Amino acid sequence: MVHHFAHNGHTAFPSLCVSLRSRFCLFELRKNTPKKMAKSKNHTNHNQSRKNHRNGIKRPLPLCMNNSKRGSWLPLLVNTRRVRKNNQKQALKARRERIAAFAAKSK
Repeated sequence: MVHHFAHNGHTAFPSLCVSLRSRFCLFELRKNTPKKMAKSKNHTNHNQSRKNHRNGIKRPLPLCMNNSKRGSWLPLLVNTRRVRKNNQKQALKARRERIAAFAAKSK
């Protein structure tokens, strides 16, 4: 059987022609679309200081409050607890003595 091709551009395989045509149309669409302009503004700091001051800028916590003692050497932890407790007792004792001295001085 002999296939006769028409001179209007159609082939004997219409499905192939449709797929080629759709690909060609996509290529033409891509070719004719305008290019996007280059981005000009890369960074802005607008409104950042206002947002920061809304809740107030606070000082960072002291390092002793942030450091976790978990996993540290246990005898060291026990000793630091005892030292802290005794320091508090001595600080209270010194404060009471200062208050008593001030009260005796003012009389």
